[in-house]
Amino acid sequence: MSNVKPKRTGREVRQMGKSRRPRGKQKVSTTQNFSPEVTLEIISEDFDPEEPKSCIVDEAPEPCALKDFGDGDRRIHRETDSGTSGRDGFVRYLSSLADESLLTHEEEAELGREMALGRRVVRETVLESGIELIPFYKAVNRLRAGEMTVREIVDLDSFECGDELADRNLAVLDLLKKFNHEAERYVHLIDDYIDGSLDEASPQAIDRVRGRVSKLVSQIPLQDSFITQMADAVVSFLDSVGLGDDVEDVEHEFLSSRGERRSGARAAAEREALKTFGLPYHKIRPVAERIRNGLQIWRSAQSQLVRSNLRLVVSIAKHYINAGVPFEDMVQEGNMGLMRATEKYEYHRGTRFSTYAAFWIRHAIIKSIERQGRTIRLPGHIFDFSNRISTTAVAFQQKLGRAPTESEIADVLGVSQQKVEEVAGYSHYSIIPLFTDADNENELNLIDVLPNPSSDKPERYIEEREIADGLDKALDVLTEKEKLVIELRNGLKDGHPHSLRQVGQAMNLTRERIRQIEKAALEKIRVSGLADTLMAYT
Repeated sequence: MSNVKPKRTGREVRQMGKSRRPRGKQKVSTTQNFSPEVTLEIISEDFDPEEPKSCIVDEAPEPCALKDFGDGDRRIHRETDSGTSGRDGFVRYLSSLADESLLTHEEEAELGREMALGRRVVRETVLESGIELIPFYKAVNRLRAGEMTVREIVDLDSFECGDELADRNLAVLDLLKKFNHEAERYVHLIDDYIDGSLDEASPQAIDRVRGRVSKLVSQIPLQDSFITQMADAVVSFLDSVGLGDDVEDVEHEFLSSRGERRSGARAAAEREALKTFGLPYHKIRPVAERIRNGLQIWRSAQSQLVRSNLRLVVSIAKHYINAGVPFEDMVQEGNMGLMRATEKYEYHRGTRFSTYAAFWIRHAIIKSIERQGRTIRLPGHIFDFSNRISTTAVAFQQKLGRAPTESEIADVLGVSQQKVEEVAGYSHYSIIPLFTDADNENELNLIDVLPNPSSDKPERYIEEREIADGLDKALDVLTEKEKLVIELRNGLKDGHPHSLRQVGQAMNLTRERIRQIEKAALEKIRVSGLADTLMAYT
């Protein structure tokens, strides 16, 4: 009896991927025996119709199987064939996505609530504990040194002070100036306390100054990303110290060693806690634990929301596989856009996360294509319109079985045929290095055989030489005086024709005499049969 198991169909694999598995059991990839082509179809087809279609209308067709794009899957594998290990790793990644089940609208909303809860716990804990004061003071100093921008640490959009951005900036800068003055005194007090320069009543003095600094910070809306950095720093500090539960011993050892050069681990931890966060270790520990719990709630929900929508990234990215960027890079950029979507998602607005995330995914992919797809970057609106032309052409081909004309595409898009021709032409431009071999036999580079656009064309040079030779023959039949008059009157010497008066002054003759000489000279040329040559030159 054969031991070879029959391959499952794509529908069976999708049903298995949608079923939830109990925790603690190892997941087995249901696509591990499938070819890359089958894997890509499995993870791309049958997306929920409520998901990303509304966000990519007119820009890319709705998510569908790669087979709908003809040889799209073959293009993907030509790109990933450049390295065996890289290709295998990417295919394994695609295979693993088939096991991720899609979320319902209710599940997305629940995860959104958990993320909001975790963020709120972290933010409130950081701001209420006062651990943000010294890191914020250091950030303001970096801002003054030009190493940071205001928007990196302050949420200007949430700052309530006038409608104009300039008014908000001035108000924020005024608050930062006041904060910096108070915070500088606060930091100096802590340094003196660590060194033992202050008496035993110094903690009360530090608390009073901390209260004034905290009041100023409460008026400044800090960026969520900045607060998250501080939260991670607190948790990392707690993990790196690892002193266990004997916080009272830590405080006692520090107090007994103030002003001394003792190197005990506990005293060193207390000094580091005060210097970095402005709080003793025994106060930082419960704060860090609460922050850790908030981060765990937040990032666990975020991770689940991201994993369940990784297939959406592939589904959107495959519409841009002919844009000049490797498919793996587009998927990676799309994943970054998906992460950005989780940070901006507001579940209480009632929008499905997958619909909302499609915009950020597509935005990240298009930005990547604009940066990497061409040596000479196309503007974003030109790239978008070019993509609409391609999408329309594919749909037309599938519906009528023939390629559309540019006039038909223009009618569908509601634009002029000239615009379609102009934008479509951009896709045919290519960049070739100037030192590409042009002739293997003579060892010439392309730069050696390219014409110089600033020089005259050979045809024009030959034509001018023929005219000059004919003109010389025509002037040879004249006397020296007649030849000079013709040259001056027609600008044959310096390129500037002269009037009768100017020629007369140059030759010390009257205007009438110059006119008579010119008339006689032209008659000689006409009789000689060379007048046509002179007329062609003038």
